[in-house]
Amino acid sequence: MRYFGELTNLGSLMEEIGELSRLMVRLYGVQSLKESNKGKDLGNEMADVLWVLLCLANQTGADLTAALKKI
Repeated sequence: MRYFGELTNLGSLMEEIGELSRLMVRLYGVQSLKESNKGKDLGNEMADVLWVLLCLANQTGADLTAALKKI
């Protein structure tokens, strides 16, 4: 399986974070839930962010296991 380029995947990560942010603001903030956000699952949005982040780590050789052990 081929990845998009690193910068394209970074853009995808920012897009996924935006979708997660939009949903969280609607669910937990003062903004009301829009019809277009109804039925969206917070866990699915978080999983999308995690998936793209893991792809980026894999393609750049970042060792997330080692990094997480340091914190």
